[in-house]
Amino acid sequence: MRIHSLIVLRHSIICLTFFSFFFACQNNSKSKEITPVSIPEINKPIPETVDQNSTQITEDKVTDKLLFSWVDNLNIRSEPNSKSNAIAVVNKDDALTFTGETSDEKEIIVLRSLSYNEFWLKVVFNNKEGWVFGGAVKYKDEIKGNDIIDDTHLNFQHFGTFNLKEWEKINKSEESGGDYMGEFVSYKKGNQILKVENSDLGDYGYGRKHQLFQGEKLLRERDFSFSADEGIMKLKETVKIYTSNPPKQFSRNQNLDKHFGQLNALPMLVNGVWKGSDIK
Repeated sequence: MRIHSLIVLRHSIICLTFFSFFFACQNNSKSKEITPVSIPEINKPIPETVDQNSTQITEDKVTDKLLFSWVDNLNIRSEPNSKSNAIAVVNKDDALTFTGETSDEKEIIVLRSLSYNEFWLKVVFNNKEGWVFGGAVKYKDEIKGNDIIDDTHLNFQHFGTFNLKEWEKINKSEESGGDYMGEFVSYKKGNQILKVENSDLGDYGYGRKHQLFQGEKLLRERDFSFSADEGIMKLKETVKIYTSNPPKQFSRNQNLDKHFGQLNALPMLVNGVWKGSDIK
């Protein structure tokens, strides 16, 4: 196992002009025509990150030896891969001492619906030395990770946070043909409607679409897809906010080296930098 003294930062920090643009978009998020009802899912601020890519070990970070798990029940393993034996288990915010040694190769692992392509890091915890996946840990002041996303809990940047247990399911239908299978579900809370579309195209990919309505007025729309065309695996995520003036669009893309069928779980988010623009 070779020791890397430096791992070059893969992604450059987005410029300050983007921050100015982004916060300007947030400040104009209310339409003059539509005033969304006051429910937490709409008005709750959504944490943003410059780049959700996982831990990057730079020259400055090598001297900062403490890492913290951002997930619960994280395995520390005997070897730098997900198939080796677990020698310890750590929980969220547990501190690990990074030795400075990394694996020779990266591994792709999906954590809470987000795909991380990271090195394994050699750490010490409770006097035990082992390996932890770099995507599951962060430095003390690093913004990283996300809440759990499942069938009842949705948490999408720019779109909103929803606990579907608090919503009434009002409609469900299915369609199929060839490799295509589609499921359409609608939920209602107050005068708001949330429509969810799940589409699967066999080995060619899958998609998820979310639309939020107030009455018949479309407030926000989110499109996510995993495509595997001609051997190129790509994730795309786009959120459109129609209540801002002018309407705004945020999008981000991510390329993967593996087909989704080879991953430990299906990605439902894109790991990358958001790009914002007006909808023309």
